[in-house]
Amino acid sequence: MGDSMKRVWCMVTLLAFSLGLMGCLNTPVDQEALDQVSAAIKFQLPSDVNADFVLPVHPDAVIEWRLNDQVLDRFFLYEPPLFDTQIELEATIRLSGSGTMDVTYPLRLLAPESGRHRYVLEIEMAESISQINRDTYVGAALSLSGRVNGVHTELFETHNAELRGRGNSTWFMPKKPFRIRLGDAASLLGLPEARNYVLLAEYADKSLMRNTVVHWFTHFFDHLDHAVSTRYVELYVNGHYEGVYVLTEHIEAHPNKLALKSPVGDMGLDVGYFMELDQRFYEHGHVTGTDWFTVAGIPYNIKVPSSNNTATMQAYNAFMRNHIVEMEAAMIARTGYEAYMDIDNFIDYFIIHELFKNVDVGWSSVFMYKQPGEPLRMGPIWDFDLAIGNAYYMSFGYGPEGFHGMRDKNRWFTLMMQIPEVRNRFRERYATVHNVFLPVLLEAIPVMTESLADMAANNFNRWPILTHYVWPNTPELVALHTHQEHGDFLIDYLQTRSTWMYFTVHSNDYQYGFFD
Repeated sequence: MGDSMKRVWCMVTLLAFSLGLMGCLNTPVDQEALDQVSAAIKFQLPSDVNADFVLPVHPDAVIEWRLNDQVLDRFFLYEPPLFDTQIELEATIRLSGSGTMDVTYPLRLLAPESGRHRYVLEIEMAESISQINRDTYVGAALSLSGRVNGVHTELFETHNAELRGRGNSTWFMPKKPFRIRLGDAASLLGLPEARNYVLLAEYADKSLMRNTVVHWFTHFFDHLDHAVSTRYVELYVNGHYEGVYVLTEHIEAHPNKLALKSPVGDMGLDVGYFMELDQRFYEHGHVTGTDWFTVAGIPYNIKVPSSNNTATMQAYNAFMRNHIVEMEAAMIARTGYEAYMDIDNFIDYFIIHELFKNVDVGWSSVFMYKQPGEPLRMGPIWDFDLAIGNAYYMSFGYGPEGFHGMRDKNRWFTLMMQIPEVRNRFRERYATVHNVFLPVLLEAIPVMTESLADMAANNFNRWPILTHYVWPNTPELVALHTHQEHGDFLIDYLQTRSTWMYFTVHSNDYQYGFFD
């Protein structure tokens, strides 16, 4: 065969191969069949995701799953987002004889604090809810259910639990808060495993969110050793709907929460302490000497350690009282104070109180702890239902401008902010809070508000108090008509307050320690 014939033969062979390949690549697409497979797959996917799940398969198709350009194996692994977040799950569907199609399935990842879990807590007991008091536990059976990837699921059940009332001013409101004590420690809805839990009624907070928002925000602060977690539940007692409650941790020293270390060797009385500043000492008629002491007229309650031996408690009492007396003297002298107090921790703790303008910063629920051989630290954060403009009686005004805590509302906050070095460190830390943490919070609040819409509607049908005064609501809050407006109020208040604080901590008055 001549060279010219060889070239012709090669060209014919190559053309035939190319036409065959094009025929393979241009397999007719059966769009209807692909759409049917896609719809069947979509039906198997949850629209709201709060748990792992097996990715759908189809007997007639090969499916490749991707998330953020990462190929997934058989499982979708749920990772809780900071707040409810839309994602896109991508799939390439190959259907034999019908072609290939790329599909995007929108899913919503639920945050632990979301209302879309629709958690329901049912409590059954022999007593009626009106018979519950704050002093005596009564036996109760508990069950928890909720939506797991959109499917109603039983999550927890026990017949070995107890219930009693709790709270101070909140106990005298129509919607009561409660304390739960389990017979055996358990993790309820992912909260730290423990026996003791709290149900916050949030009756005076018509946003239902102040405590939850603050506890959520506290997780950003790395100088606070334990941030409290919360879950929204709808509560039924003996079959009767009681409204939306916040299920949360009982504040205590606990291995799974705020863990106190064991002393190493003989450290004398420096054994680890957990305490509370509580001005109700005076109205409750407590006495000092064992589990209570006062410094500069301010009462402190030693919760841990505890002993039935009076002499032992007196020794613990004297040790911690002396520590605080010396700490305050060092702050007044403006030297040596860091041997007694963790300044970074104190700054984080009081930034939170000041940003949210908490009326109770120096009154009660001010917790602190001392690890053996270490300085005093503040926390956990607690009790913010009357913060963010929800207490008309604040002496320096409840509006979003003006300092509060360091103006003699909390003695330690006042003393530390008279130290120029501490003021500088407070300003620097607040700049980070304002520029890095706060934008995330302001993005999260409207999402949380929306997630609670259905639950809030049920709550305010049970308790029709919107536009009604509930102590100590401000006139601005009484004027709001909907739960959505209460959520919007939180955003507006915090935007205004955070900006005011940012510019004020950079002012000359602040630089020289003037806070009026």
